[in-house]
Amino acid sequence: MKPLLSVIIVNFNGEKFLVNCVNSVKKYIDCPHEIIIADNASSDNSLALIKNKFPFVHIIKNKTNVGFAAGNNIGVKFARGDLILLLNNDTQLATP
Repeated sequence: MKPLLSVIIVNFNGEKFLVNCVNSVKKYIDCPHEIIIADNASSDNSLALIKNKFPFVHIIKNKTNVGFAAGNNIGVKFARGDLILLLNNDTQLATP
């Protein structure tokens, strides 16, 4: 099924943030969606953590740290959703 929403998360060494970020997306977004992490050449355990805890997340491995804006643009190129949500890796969704 094609997702309605593509959530793009740019990551650079954000291991300590990613679990909370992805868990909040899973908890609060209930429309068909996909999660894409555009990783900017992290040297921490970020990618292994995501692969193990969240195998449904699509990971794009950039060879260098291309920065936040370019990382989002790369993620958007892979997005299949009609709508795009750009999140920082330290973001946690919540209800008002």
